[in-house]
Amino acid sequence: MPLAPETGRPPAVDALFGLPGGAAMPDRAKRFETRTSADACDYLSDYTENRTRLQLTERFRSFAHYQSRLDRTKLEYFRFESNVPHDIVTTHYLDSELLLYVPCRGTMHFAQGGRWTAVEPGQIALIAADGRERNKRLSETCEALLFMIDRDTIGQTLKTAYGIEPDRAVRFAPLLVGDLADAPALWNFIRMVLWDINAPSSCFAEKATAGAAERTLMLMLAQNFMDDIDAYRRRSDASILPSYLRAAERYVRRSLSEPIAVEDLAEAAGVSVRTLYYGFQGFLGTTPMKFLKRMRLHAARDDLAAAARTGRTVTQIALDCGYQSLSSFSRDYRAQFGESASETMRGRAPAGPPRRS
Repeated sequence: MPLAPETGRPPAVDALFGLPGGAAMPDRAKRFETRTSADACDYLSDYTENRTRLQLTERFRSFAHYQSRLDRTKLEYFRFESNVPHDIVTTHYLDSELLLYVPCRGTMHFAQGGRWTAVEPGQIALIAADGRERNKRLSETCEALLFMIDRDTIGQTLKTAYGIEPDRAVRFAPLLVGDLADAPALWNFIRMVLWDINAPSSCFAEKATAGAAERTLMLMLAQNFMDDIDAYRRRSDASILPSYLRAAERYVRRSLSEPIAVEDLAEAAGVSVRTLYYGFQGFLGTTPMKFLKRMRLHAARDDLAAAARTGRTVTQIALDCGYQSLSSFSRDYRAQFGESASETMRGRAPAGPPRRS
């Protein structure tokens, strides 16, 4: 797709965002464009510090990449054109980043949990980088926006807003896909940000305003994508978490490997089972046993990520996190994180989706 000659901007993005007389990325954005596959591969490798390989064929036609910023968040637009689908292999996503993709044209396939997930215009994908190799496959012509979000920034934002400790603040699933129609406030806010940074006099050029907008974006992402955010929102609305709930949480943390019944939690908290249920629902938005399950699964995930160093097996980790049945652990783990425990441990990407001839 050629660039619009009168503006030098990608017209498909203009149409998608409905920006009056402007594209998603401003004229002052850094940009790179080429019609040479070797230049595209070299540029992407250099830009990502050799963490990304672009696998192109002789049917490659063009590549474009624009960059801008919203305080510490990087805003990028990229376009690939080819006569066949093409692959991008990222050998090591930075652990410090969350990646938000908004396809504008064409289809993106993301490897996750032993299968491929397609993301199309009208959808949004959030990748919680975890240091593992990830594959993407792009359709013949593909345009997308990418927000590269700093984990420390979102962690500090969530700590300030909800009191979430930094080591728990950014627990997103590895890959989350949603429909923009289900997140209208987030979608309209993104459009507003893109419209403003393209304006001749941008409000977000001022650091304090850009920082406030960035924090708003972080909170909207958490509300739409983050595990258990409702529980933290309820907690932040309370003047103080009751001491019996803190006692129950401490008991869970030190007893994950042991069989725990709701009566055990009530005894540790020093209240009746009914009071315990009311407390968990009112302050944390969940039941005691669902809270216990989440704690066990997140602890298991941390242990699985470290298995290459510790040498522990999936079975050992499941038992140490309180599961007596490996099949129950496997089912619960996949339901929570979208991939199997062994896939988390290996960090392998699946084979590619079928190519169209």
